[in-house]
Parts: sequence; structure tokens; C-alpha cells
Amino acid sequence: MKENKPWWNLLQEDLLCSIVGRLAIADYTRMCAVCREWNGTLSRETKPNPRPEFPWLLLPSNSGELTASCSFLSIPDRRRYDFTSLPEVSGRRWIGSKDGWLVTLDLISLQPRILNPLTREEFSLPCLPTNLPNDDVKISRRPDGSAHEFWDSDPSRDEYPISEFADIYLRKIVLSTVPFGVTVLLCGIVYPVTIALAKPGDNGWSQGPKRRQYDYFEDVVFCKNAGKFYVVTSCAAVLSFNVDGLAVFEIAPGGDVRCTLHNKYIFCCPSGLLLQVWRVLDYYYLPNGDDRSMTVEFKLYKMNPDGKGNGLYGVEVKDLGDQCLFLGGRNSSRLMVAENIHGSRAGCIYFTEDLPEALYYSEKTSSSIPFMDVGWFDVRERKVGRYFPLLMAHSRSNWPAPIWFFPSIV
Repeated sequence: MKENKPWWNLLQEDLLCSIVGRLAIADYTRMCAVCREWNGTLSRETKPNPRPEFPWLLLPSNSGELTASCSFLSIPDRRRYDFTSLPEVSGRRWIGSKDGWLVTLDLISLQPRILNPLTREEFSLPCLPTNLPNDDVKISRRPDGSAHEFWDSDPSRDEYPISEFADIYLRKIVLSTVPFGVTVLLCGIVYPVTIALAKPGDNGWSQGPKRRQYDYFEDVVFCKNAGKFYVVTSCAAVLSFNVDGLAVFEIAPGGDVRCTLHNKYIFCCPSGLLLQVWRVLDYYYLPNGDDRSMTVEFKLYKMNPDGKGNGLYGVEVKDLGDQCLFLGGRNSSRLMVAENIHGSRAGCIYFTEDLPEALYYSEKTSSSIPFMDVGWFDVRERKVGRYFPLLMAHSRSNWPAPIWFFPSIV
């Protein structure tokens, strides 16, 4: 009897790459495991790109940073992806994301690393800075050099265990280009928030632009086409600066203290315009008596990067057109064409927890009701939806806050 041998290893390379272009990233990784011939073709430096897809949500871990694993949730198709053997993440906190890369932080040495969990490529950044001008944080270290505890130089403030450093001191970390581009760090125990810059291979962090007292930095984004970083402040001012932290230019001066009531984000549009987004929160009481803030709406303001005609903080817009936004306290904000992303809706903002809010509620007692402020907002219809019930089916923890992750093998 003639033996039937598998024939799929004989598929031509161009046909194989054409198939990959129609697949999601998870199916691509499975294709690589079918046979040696496929793995060889799909693992070359000029890898074929799977189709763009709705970002995965990095879920809070019920066991914290003790395990060498992490889990993602694809919201449109309700699929969960568990990475059960990732020693690169053991003892490290997720603190940011950029496209297909995650930023992790060792909770003892305070050294960040950039990791692609799909390819397991990894690059190191300098240990977090604690000696920048106007930065009042102080750290005590053990004889072996590892960090032990930290505090603010203000004598009225308490000391904190070093395990809480990433939550209290680090506000946001944003990458320009991976792996060797500049990284911008927003840091500070209370205020002012300091900007620091570094790239893989540097020995330390350098001081970035400064802002006037009582107006602190809230979000930063890198625009590849302009080759600049853009940052928004608590008073809705917008500044630009180059990858060296120099050539600072004020695009919009911002408003008064009332602007500080909303959390803010900054986006680069394909048209070259900038988009400032305000997140509006309201407070509710849970059945057990705890109070909880939830997102109720967003306000959007567009502006010219040359500063002309922007007024205080841009011109308000009521529609995103065919675009959709992804934002959160940890991940880099991203603006995309909804038609290209399966499961997304044009004119919607997809949001996760903001750092200060999530941190506050992570400190609630064990009797608290878990909750995650994750959902979507339709800009034109002014409607908000929640993903909380879906998330609770996959994670009973609400800290660290979920992070948007755009899976990529490139």
C-alpha cells in the first residue's frame, strides 16, 4: 500500500507568504510550527506580515510578577492567549508598550527592558534615574547595590517599599523606534513630573524639557514623520522637542487650572495634525460602599504642529471620521484606520485604566469589588461601553492595569 506523505511542505514560498497576509498573528505563529520548511521561510529577516488586527489586552496577573508567564485577550473574538514559558518576565512588572514591544521593569534593580513576547527579542535600557535635577526621590540600597526602599525628600512623606516604585514614581515610558531609538520617561513621586531620555546602550538618562511649576507632563508620543516627540501637560499645553530633548517649541499654551480635572493624551494624525484628547471621569459608589471613578466621555481638540490658529489648546472636533483611537495610562497612544482593523469601529476610542486611578483602587482592601475601567466611547454618538464583564471572566485582579499590545513579529 502506497504511503501518503504530507505535501504541504512543498508549497511555493510566494503562495505561503500570500496565505500569511490573510492570517492573524496567532495563526501565523502556529504556521511556523507546522514543519521545518515553513518555519524556515517564515522566520527569515524579511518576514511576511500577517494582517493588522485589533490589539490584544495584556491582562493583570492573579499571581503578580512571580511567574514566568503572561496572558493576552483578543476582545473581538474573545480569544485568550497564554504564554506559559517566558523567563524574561519573571520578577518584572509590565510598564509600557509600543507596537509589538512591551517594556518590563525589574522591581529590585529598577532596570527596564524592551521585549517582544512573540519573538523573545530583548533590549536593555539604563536603570531608572533618581538623580535628575528637580527630582526629589531618594533611594536606599543594600550592600549588593539592589534597591531597598525609596522616599520623597519632603520629610512629611512616608517611606515606600521598593516593590511600589514602578507604581508611584514611573508615570509613562514611550519608545520612539524599536529597538535602538530614544525612549522618553515621565517620572516623579508627586509633582513636578520630570522628562528623561535614553536609548539602549546608554549608561544613564538625560534631563528633558521642563515646565513651569504646577503644570506637569501627562502624556507623550513620538511622531515618526516629524522625527519629534509631542507632550501634553495638565493645563492642556502642548510642546514638541527633538530626540535629544532640545529644540523645545510651544504649540499651544494651555488653559487654566480647570483643565487639570481631565486626564490628557496626545496623538499624531496621518494628516500631520495633532489631536489632544481629554478623558472625563465621574465617581460612583459600589454596593460595598467603595467609591470608584469611571470614564464617562472624551473631548477632542485638533491643532497644527506649527502653532498657528490653535488658541489655548486647539479646536474642538466632534467626529473621528474613519479613524479609531487606542489609549491608556501605560501604552503608547495610537490612531488607526478602523477599516483595516478587524473588530474595530470608526469614530470610537478604546481605553484602558489610567495609572493614578488604577493605583488608587489597587490599594483597596480585599473586600473591595474588583473593577477595571476598560471600554469604548463613540465620539459621534457620545455613548460609552464597558468590557468589564468580559475581563472578569479572565482575571480577578485589577492591578497592574491592563495594557494595549499590538502583536508583531517584525
